[in-house]
Amino acid sequence: MSRLLEVQRSVLEELNVVEEAISDRFKRNPSLNPKAKVSKVKKSQKQRLIQQHEIKLFEDKYIRGARLVLNHKLSDISSIRDEISDLADPEYKFTRFDELLAAIKDKHHDDIQTQAENIKQQYRMYSASNEDEKRKNILSSVASHLNFSELFTEQEDNGKYLNLTSSYNEFQLCTSNNEISYVEYLSTFTNFPVSNINNVNAYKEYLTNLSNYLQSFIVRTHPLSNLEELLSTTNSSTTTKSESNDLFCEACHKLFTKSTVYDAHLSGKKHIKNSKASHSEIKLLETKIQDMANVLKTWKDATIANTERRLTMTQRERELERLKATEESEEDIDSSDSSESDNDDEDSYYKNLPLGADGKPIPFWLYKLQGLHKTYSCEICGDITYKGKSVFVKHFGGPKHQYGLKFIGVEDEYMSLFKSIISIEEAQKLWNTLKQSKKQKDGDIETAVEVEDSEGNVMSEKDYLDLKKQGLL
Repeated sequence: MSRLLEVQRSVLEELNVVEEAISDRFKRNPSLNPKAKVSKVKKSQKQRLIQQHEIKLFEDKYIRGARLVLNHKLSDISSIRDEISDLADPEYKFTRFDELLAAIKDKHHDDIQTQAENIKQQYRMYSASNEDEKRKNILSSVASHLNFSELFTEQEDNGKYLNLTSSYNEFQLCTSNNEISYVEYLSTFTNFPVSNINNVNAYKEYLTNLSNYLQSFIVRTHPLSNLEELLSTTNSSTTTKSESNDLFCEACHKLFTKSTVYDAHLSGKKHIKNSKASHSEIKLLETKIQDMANVLKTWKDATIANTERRLTMTQRERELERLKATEESEEDIDSSDSSESDNDDEDSYYKNLPLGADGKPIPFWLYKLQGLHKTYSCEICGDITYKGKSVFVKHFGGPKHQYGLKFIGVEDEYMSLFKSIISIEEAQKLWNTLKQSKKQKDGDIETAVEVEDSEGNVMSEKDYLDLKKQGLL
């Protein structure tokens, strides 16, 4: 077949496969479409995002392929016409077609169908997986290079939270708000204008970096959405408001308390330098930041809540949470196994928590409060270790400890006297002492009873019975 037509045919064939691949993914998981109204989202945010980025990759390939076909039609229109005329068959005898088909079969043999199947296989879900991954990788071979771990930072936690620490540091450097906390900054970074700026140029650079980050975050968390459309849906009424106070210097973004100081400031070098700066650009940046912050309101609120929560956590709890995030296994991808995926994630989390007295996971602070981080061993129970003081004390009345005492020879009525004793040697000494005391007590009881024989002699009952056995009475 002719060169140009074959190129167009192969490109159009792949475009058809791309359409089917995108359609299959939306059909399987409607929540991938940002405009779809889905009552219940089965997939995790991480799963949805990685598939949305894959679909975005497919869309870009489709656009490039469509442009290639269009460019061929526009640039090589005469060549294409010549090639089409070569295939002309007004009598429908298909002679030329059969010749070309025979040539293709002779050259490629049985590879034609295989090549078509290979293209479809490359766009199938899970085709990037291997046997060892056990279908954990939902991506296709075409998108196998997508690395979700490189898409977001650790602080962003797979796109759940904003990471404005760099912007926060820049804000402190270019303003006099050195005492503002990070949580306060998260709540107020869209409040414009800022009146206590130290350096307007540094402030403009801060706004530029903040704007770039917010735009990057939106693109990474909304891969299938158009940024301009997203911003157009926000309230553009949030545009920067000008300071109405007559003592406010717009060039320096500074508010003065006295008119004399304000008038003197106007002739200063700093004011003159700042006046040359592009204040219209600053206002545009501030407006854009407010609009993008409106798009990311859910993420902003979640970031504030997460930051406040982490401030109340101990170092140990933060470390456990970090381990959970780094060691968490990939979610099970099949929609039919979505419930199992949720359970696996939950199990992975609870594996990092200590167990309470009832055998169930509990927070570390409660684990420590109950003294479960301390262990106690009991030799009488066979050197068994008990966690926590309450469990240890309770075990003295348990069957295992009592069985160990019986093995030593302790009788049931004396068990309560061995509470808190864990050493076999100590238990044996106490039991020997108790046995001696018991013998003495039994002897005193025997001599305490007195009887009289037939001749009127008074003696103890024990002596009387001994003499009677000997036949002396």
